[in-house]
Amino acid sequence: MSPAPVLRAALDRAIGRAEEALLARQDAAGSWTDWALPPGPSSEWTTAHVGHCLARHATAQGAQVRPDLARALAQAAAWLRSHRFPDGGWGYNPAVPSDADSTALAILFLSATAGPVPKDAHRHLRSFQQPDGGFATFRPDGLTGSWGRSHPEITAIALLALLARPAPSGDPAIARAVAWLRRARRGDGCWNAFWWATGLGATDLGLAVLASLGGPQPAPPVLRSLTPADSLQSALVLSCLARTGWPPQARALAGRLISDQAADGTWQGAPALRITRRECDSPWDSPDPGPLFADPRRTFTTATVLAALSAARAALLQAAPGER
Repeated sequence: MSPAPVLRAALDRAIGRAEEALLARQDAAGSWTDWALPPGPSSEWTTAHVGHCLARHATAQGAQVRPDLARALAQAAAWLRSHRFPDGGWGYNPAVPSDADSTALAILFLSATAGPVPKDAHRHLRSFQQPDGGFATFRPDGLTGSWGRSHPEITAIALLALLARPAPSGDPAIARAVAWLRRARRGDGCWNAFWWATGLGATDLGLAVLASLGGPQPAPPVLRSLTPADSLQSALVLSCLARTGWPPQARALAGRLISDQAADGTWQGAPALRITRRECDSPWDSPDPGPLFADPRRTFTTATVLAALSAARAALLQAAPGER
């Protein structure tokens, strides 16, 4: 058997086990919970992220989506609609205000399901846009500090949510956000991240925005020589590379992720989420920007890896025989 069918079979097994793991972690009401930050565990943000990753996976699978996964997505969507915050958005959990990241993820997930996105959710998301064109995680006030200023990964996810809905041609809010995102791009083609230990997730989102505006974007060359430190980083690099085909590095990354999958179908999380200090504007340049946290239930990491492996599988199937 040639290498491509062997890898495809291994991908199918890993993807199936990850599906089982995520379905087992969904509670009876339809939500997913993870993280252990100072405000407590996350429900709304985690459910929106896992739902978005599973919706991306379902789209890549097409008609092959298993019925129990379809039911889980519908249940999660209903749960999110019923747990919208009083101000019209979603947040990390009900102990903190709504934020642009959670709201954008919820909109993206709900946009991919059969039911409607709640009225005015897009308007609420737009309220996080700043005068410079970017999107902040929280609306600025006297306490938010740097949390109320424009962030690369937040601007990118907000744009994806806004672009998922047909908008009038030349929407000035979207144009200003795209301009901000382009200005924030580093010289090596990647983006920094305000809330994460690396900019890999921000880069994946930024490439997705540019692709939605003008077709697939080549992954920055620096990613092709990067050695990821953990499964989350491997998944994010693989997702970036798989957006434009099946480069040689994709096989090694996919193989590493398949090998690193735990017996229960999950992937080990790593300290990657940063609670950036409110007085820190550029955490990527700071020697002490804030503490890092891992997802203790592995739900967030596993959903991210599943979405990346599903995208890689689709890219492998579309690659020319000589490129596999």
